[in-house]
Amino acid sequence: AGTTNVLAVGEEAKRMLGVATNPCLWPADDVLQKVAAELDPANTLQPTQVGVYFGTAGRETPDPYFNGDGPARTGCTHCGGCMVGCRNNAKNTLVKNYLYFAEKLGVQVRAESEVRDIRPLPDGQDDSARFTEEVQKLTDSYVKRIDDALADKDREIKQV
Repeated sequence: AGTTNVLAVGEEAKRMLGVATNPCLWPADDVLQKVAAELDPANTLQPTQVGVYFGTAGRETPDPYFNGDGPARTGCTHCGGCMVGCRNNAKNTLVKNYLYFAEKLGVQVRAESEVRDIRPLPDGQDDSARFTEEVQKLTDSYVKRIDDALADKDREIKQV
């Protein structure tokens, strides 16, 4: 049962990250193909599975993954920048695919915050947010403390 669950989670993650086979092979791939053929008669070199939207190169398309509920994507231009950060909105990322929906459901994503506990909602409670608001309340309390400290400092500076 555990293996089945892990496989199911992996498949769902692949779906949510829009994993697809890279449709292009390049001169470097030709070299790898020749080396692979020399080293391994089975020749197992194959295109990579990547979280990239390959649609029409350079053309923005309404969300192709989540029945139109997700953000628009732009077809990969095969510029090679995906390892350092896609400049063309083709690479699927945690921010695009997961945090986008979290924010759409009302979660306030806070940079440099630490989550210490996540608990399932009590039985019978609406599952649209999936987790309790305790983490958000804790984050909000710290943000308020920082805002109050900044306001105090601002008043102190204005008195001088």
